[in-house]
Amino acid sequence: MTELLLYAICFVGTHLILSSNIARQWLRDRLGKVGFLATYSAVAGVTFWLMISAYISAPGIELWHPTGTFYYLAIGVMPLACILLVCGYTTNNPSAMGRKVKDSETIEVSGVYRITRHPVLYSIALWAAAHMLATGSAGAVVFFGALAALAILGSLHLDHRKAQEHGEPWVRFVAKTSNLPFAAIAQRRQALEWREFGVWRMALAIGLFIVMLLAHEPLVGLSPLPMPGT
Repeated sequence: MTELLLYAICFVGTHLILSSNIARQWLRDRLGKVGFLATYSAVAGVTFWLMISAYISAPGIELWHPTGTFYYLAIGVMPLACILLVCGYTTNNPSAMGRKVKDSETIEVSGVYRITRHPVLYSIALWAAAHMLATGSAGAVVFFGALAALAILGSLHLDHRKAQEHGEPWVRFVAKTSNLPFAAIAQRRQALEWREFGVWRMALAIGLFIVMLLAHEPLVGLSPLPMPGT
């Protein structure tokens, strides 16, 4: 368990350090844009692989028993995670790497960005939280907790970095949106327009959820559905 905790800290820590403005600029000045991306990807890949290996070999210490209620709660959030993931990747991303915004430009808010400024990161956070809830082991808390923490901390870091890069246009964009999903809608700063999502995106997201549900046991060896009586 100590090994898993160590690798989880390395995984989260290296992500945050390498994506910080100081480290990012220092490495790009010396390695170039391609070199920096290659280094970032290599470090992320190695630390993630080490964390997975440690999780697989971690002792099965149960912190809570995942009953049927836990399973159904976990399954219940997965369709939203799939919607955020699909729509986040297929909708014009205001925070995309390398995007330049003029001071006079207005960053449009549409589709999934009415829900959150960072749909892909919160998709990962929801996925991780669902699996942590449905597993209940100490290893799962460390492994999936690290992924959820990185996604949430990453969203805050991205907000800070984009505010420095884009200035006033990003400030105006932030005023109309929210980091936390549905917060801007609850505060009436934004309205949910399902038509902007597109039928094909919703169909793709639900299709992805069904595929994940059916393929979970063959690929992972565990059924995502509770057994009768649990």
